[in-house]
Amino acid sequence: MTKPGQLTNEYARLLFHLSSPLPETYRQNINNYGYHLQSGATLFFPGAHTDLVRLAFAVSSATQLK
Repeated sequence: MTKPGQLTNEYARLLFHLSSPLPETYRQNINNYGYHLQSGATLFFPGAHTDLVRLAFAVSSATQLK
């Protein structure tokens, strides 16, 4: 998700605004697992997709930032 206007819940919009940008290396690694995160996405993952949340934590610990 790249735009807070896509969210229908005010609390979700607040959390979105508090989220950091997703590092490009994280995005590329997550997309290697079949996801399609867009450039400019934030570290704001829907909790309903537990496999994506687990993957995001795994990628963050395994990815070297430049």
